[in-house]
Amino acid sequence: MTREELRDAVWGGDTHVDFDRGLAYCLSQIRAALGDSADNPRFVQTLPKRGYKFIAPVSRGDEPSGSRGDEPLGSSVPAAAANV
Repeated sequence: MTREELRDAVWGGDTHVDFDRGLAYCLSQIRAALGDSADNPRFVQTLPKRGYKFIAPVSRGDEPSGSRGDEPLGSSVPAAAANV
């Protein structure tokens, strides 16, 4: 996901914030929650001057009881969050 896509998804076009500092803070919070690091990423890789990429392997677990099973993987995740 590019930095511009993140800015628009999180803050929108009408909000004026210190985008670089805010984005760096948000990514540090995400990495802290995941036990990840920018120097040796396991989950979120920084693509310099471009954006970020989720790099951990993703697999579908057991279906929750009562699930119809006909929804695509990640259908409950907002598109902006799914591509981070």
